[in-house]
Amino acid sequence: MYNSTVKMSDRRGLKWTVNELLALQREYELLGWSVERIAKKHKRSVSAIMFKLHDEGFSDYNVLAQAPSDETPHLRLQVCQFQNR
Repeated sequence: MYNSTVKMSDRRGLKWTVNELLALQREYELLGWSVERIAKKHKRSVSAIMFKLHDEGFSDYNVLAQAPSDETPHLRLQVCQFQNR
């Protein structure tokens, strides 16, 4: 029987494509999606999304890890920018 449910980390271990990175930036910076929503869409773990946002320079991992899950990314980014002043 075919299992139609998809685990959130089905793409674990797979390389990020250019299109996936562009979508990640758009969803985080422009659309203001939560890390959890992005993880679900990309079928990756929340940690993988946070690490990739950090690696690409879109946010700081420590800020993401400390922020409540329902807080918008834009608020997290403002906190990060404030801390760097």
